[in-house]
Amino acid sequence: MNIIKIIYISKMELNDLIKQKSILQLQMNDLDIKINKIKQDNIKKYSCNKCDVEIDTKDKYIRHINSKHHNPDSNPITCSLCSRKFYNVKVLHLHELNGSCARARTCEKCGKIFACVSSKCRHIRDNKCDRE
Repeated sequence: MNIIKIIYISKMELNDLIKQKSILQLQMNDLDIKINKIKQDNIKKYSCNKCDVEIDTKDKYIRHINSKHHNPDSNPITCSLCSRKFYNVKVLHLHELNGSCARARTCEKCGKIFACVSSKCRHIRDNKCDRE
């Protein structure tokens, strides 16, 4: 024969249990916040020696140095088409590819200027040049 025990809890005891549960949840949230802060503090930071900035990734640090503290006298890279000077190789390549450089967009045979380098390449590839 199974005996079922029924436990009666008073309303006061129930309210106390609910309060204890909410207090435990708050303590758990506080612990989570502390753990996340410790994790963030342990992440390697890159400090700029020219300004008081701490940066969390190497790529962002390099970008910061190139954009904020580049030295205009330090070995600029010159565009072979228009002689414009750049301090970052990626920017030079974008300059040549996206059509910022007018000479990069000009057809050498007919002199036609295109909106972007790819249009010029298609023009040459498809032999649509007026002057051969």
